[in-house]
Formats: sequence, C-alpha cells, structure tokens
Amino acid sequence: MPLEAQAKMLRVLQSHEVFPLGATTPERVDIRVVCATHRDLIQNVRENRFRGDLFARLNEHMVRLPPLAERKEDIYLLSHAFGRRYAGREATFTFSFFMALLHYDWPFNVRELESCIKRAIALVGNGPGPLDKPHLPDAIREHMKAYAEKAPPPDPNRARASIPPTSSLVPEARKDAPNADELRALLTKYRGNVAAVGREFGKERMQVHRWLRKYD
Repeated sequence: MPLEAQAKMLRVLQSHEVFPLGATTPERVDIRVVCATHRDLIQNVRENRFRGDLFARLNEHMVRLPPLAERKEDIYLLSHAFGRRYAGREATFTFSFFMALLHYDWPFNVRELESCIKRAIALVGNGPGPLDKPHLPDAIREHMKAYAEKAPPPDPNRARASIPPTSSLVPEARKDAPNADELRALLTKYRGNVAAVGREFGKERMQVHRWLRKYD
C-alpha cells in the first residue's frame, strides 16, 4: 500500500470516519480490520516503507501461518480436500505420488499444491485410476530426479562430533533392518536423502520408506 494510502487508512482507524465519494461531511463507521501479508512489516517499518504508527494500530493480534514447507504434515489432508473439490469424489493417490509431494518445498505454498492436484485430476479425467507420478508437474518431477542422486560424502569432522567414535552404526555387510535411533542418525548423516540411506543397506528407497512408516 502506498504511504499516502497508509496515512488515509490510519485516519480511518483513529477517527472511525470516512468521507464517501463526493461527500462534504464524514460518516461514522464501525469496522473490524483483518489484514494478511507475505511481507516482513517490521523490516518495512525500519526501511520507511510502512508507517510504524499504522503497524502499531493494526498489530493488536498477529497470527503467523507457516509456509507449507514448514508444515508438510498438512499435505495429506489438503490433497484429499482438493481432490474432493475438483474430482467431485474421493480421489485416490499412489504412494510415490504422495512421496513426491512431501519432498517438494512448495515455494508458492498452498495455491501451488491446489493447482498441482487440480492438474493431476484433469489428466486422469473420469477414469478410476489413482493420481500418480506421470500426473505431477514438471517442476516436481525434476526435483525428484535430483533427490534420487547420491548425497555428497559427509564431513568427517561433523560426523565425529555427532556420532560417538566407538559406534559402528551400519557395518558394511549388514542386511538387517535398523532400529529407530540408527535410522534417525542415518537420515541426519545424509541430510534426509532416503536413497543414500537405502544404499547403506543395499535396499531400494521403498524399503526405507517402510521403515519410516514402521517407526512413525
């Protein structure tokens, strides 16, 4: 909002009066203002791009809605809700489709997820088949290709700081399943790269995902 318009908004909030277009006398208004922004208003106040007195007037109560990348547990429910909205029925999804959604960071938040589900449903059409990887946008498919690449070798100094030197976490010939603590340590070691964890055991990513579900 331009600074001139901010000044006018501040006057309205302070006086509870507005001048209708063409009027010569003000009219009283009783309003409650709810605002939303994706900008850092405190920083804008410091840079004189937003009036501090207007921010103080508006900021009676603030609710921060984290971006979708910080609340990926919502993707499951949101996807089903969008599926019902655009398919007119309960949509079905393959496991690999959902894993792709979970590993993407959604720079454009919920609207981008909504567009993704809407697009997939349009590609499936009226058929009974589930939403699957071929129905994903190119950006997500490209992201999954990069995700499957081998993780860079860990910093040995960092590894020594986080894992006791006497711990033999995953012996080379080991083929049995890890326990929850070992799996968590490996995910930390490889920075969440499930494919790299699978290579420690000679397993495909799907097996690692089964262990993740097992340990919740």
